[in-house]
Amino acid sequence: MGTYRVDPERLIDVTMPLGDATPCYPGDTPFERKYHSEGGFVSSRLTMSSHSGTHMDSPSHLGGGGQTIDGIATERFILPALLIDCRGLSAISPDLLEGRDISGKALLFRTGSPPGLSSGMPGMTPAAASLAVEMGALLTGTDAISIDPPGSFESHRILLPASIPILENLMLDGIEEGDYLLLCFPLPIEGGDGAPVRAYLQRESGT
Repeated sequence: MGTYRVDPERLIDVTMPLGDATPCYPGDTPFERKYHSEGGFVSSRLTMSSHSGTHMDSPSHLGGGGQTIDGIATERFILPALLIDCRGLSAISPDLLEGRDISGKALLFRTGSPPGLSSGMPGMTPAAASLAVEMGALLTGTDAISIDPPGSFESHRILLPASIPILENLMLDGIEEGDYLLLCFPLPIEGGDGAPVRAYLQRESGT
């Protein structure tokens, strides 16, 4: 595990807030909160998917086994990241990765997609996912609701069996392409197939 210097004043929060406007993948459980007040205290009952808001997919998200969210090593939560600007592209293809240093890093994509599932959402092609595995990426992430294009789960089926967690619904508006330090902390749900995360980026000096 590497040694990193974190400056709280340089951290950029890239976490999607959880609330009534939080997008939900079709067929999944939408976020809902109910308040309870008693004895001068207020608490909330939360109903949501383990993939609500900014979240991490663990390998067990595929079903049939795989590492659960509480078993992912801590070094996957704090690691150098390369953010690639994919706005205006129809797909995240292998040529975006070729010639880049992504070994041991998180590979993040800024697609500029609107919240929720949209027809023009550029997803990662299976060839790009396979190349990310070959090049040694430790984690992938996107500002879209899915790393895959609508109607496909092929990149999930390549990345997750290779023990590469997937971050989705990152808030990357205004974040420039370049090198960062990623900090992302999922809730340790026992046996979880995924979990909401609090995620930050810190711009690496000199980039």
